Amino acid sequence: MVRIPAALKWLITHRGRLLGEIKKVKKRQAAREAQIEAAISAIDKRRQTLEKRLSIIRSRTPLLIQGIESDMAAIDRAISQHRIMVDADSISAIKSQERAYYLQPGQMTRLILKALREANGEELTTNEIAVFVMTESKLQIPGGEFYEFKLAVRKRMRAMHAAGLLRRAAVGGHTVESRWTQAPLER
Repeated sequence: MVRIPAALKWLITHRGRLLGEIKKVKKRQAAREAQIEAAISAIDKRRQTLEKRLSIIRSRTPLLIQGIESDMAAIDRAISQHRIMVDADSISAIKSQERAYYLQPGQMTRLILKALREANGEELTTNEIAVFVMTESKLQIPGGEFYEFKLAVRKRMRAMHAAGLLRRAAVGGHTVESRWTQAPLER
């Protein structure tokens, strides 16, 4: 048996490690390329979806404006028939309400109560209840709008607390999120 000198053994081992490093880099590169290609494909699909949405919006907007202008013309005709003369062009625009309701009337209340019933007396935070309501109603709320949705849920829970439907757990300080339970039914 031939004894391999230490220097040669080191060179062989080092070459083997470098070869293993090359394989690892190639494997990592292939995975990264696949990941980037998948992201590009998803972006292309999203772009196509958004372009379709944009074309729908562009086709509907003139019809919507035309309908509103028709309603406005009818109101102008009614104003002109009144005995008090009002110049319709002097009426300034009034900003309409832009906030859309997230759920049908009563649905948020039912879902809040359902969340607390399913908790079996355990206290839930406002955030936990808001997430439950969102998932149960299958709402798609972007991350930036979730805070507003949570405020709507909190406002509804405060009204329910005032009506005696919920009980607010004692929490320490203003920095701690409120915890809620369903109020016991009085018989």
